[in-house]
This record gives sequence, structure tokens and C-alpha cells, in this order.
Amino acid sequence: VGNGRVITRDSAMPYLENGAVAIDGEVIKEVGPLADLKANPKRYVHFSVFGRSEAKEKAREQKRAAKAEAKAVRDSIRRAR
Repeated sequence: VGNGRVITRDSAMPYLENGAVAIDGEVIKEVGPLADLKANPKRYVHFSVFGRSEAKEKAREQKRAAKAEAKAVRDSIRRAR
């Protein structure tokens, strides 16, 4: 979790002066005001004493790879048009 000025793509809120970003690995999970993060930490922060399951992590990685492959196919079809 990092906090400070956060620039967004939302035209209604182009930046948050005191925003926070919750990141899991290389994935941005949530973006919002720091006050909201402090008021609702369970919404943003997940903690495990036992660590991650290797099977679940492998399934997540396979899902990410399938999404990336599908995106590459869609992009190539768009370029062909």
C-alpha cells in the first residue's frame, strides 16, 4: 500500500490528493482515498499466516497467461481489420 497524490483515468476524479494504492504482486487491486483504506482495511489488505497455496498460485498464473493470450489474439484481429 502506498499513499500520496494518485493520478487516475477517471474524468470525474482526475487525481486524489491523499489517495492510496493497494498492490498485490504486480497487480493493482484497489485505488481510493487513504481515509477509506484506514476505515476499511479488510477491504484492501489480505494477510495469511500460512502463505499462499502453490496450487492456487499456479491456477492464478495459468489464468493470467490465458487472459494475456486472449488479449493478444483480440489485438491481432483488430490490427488485421
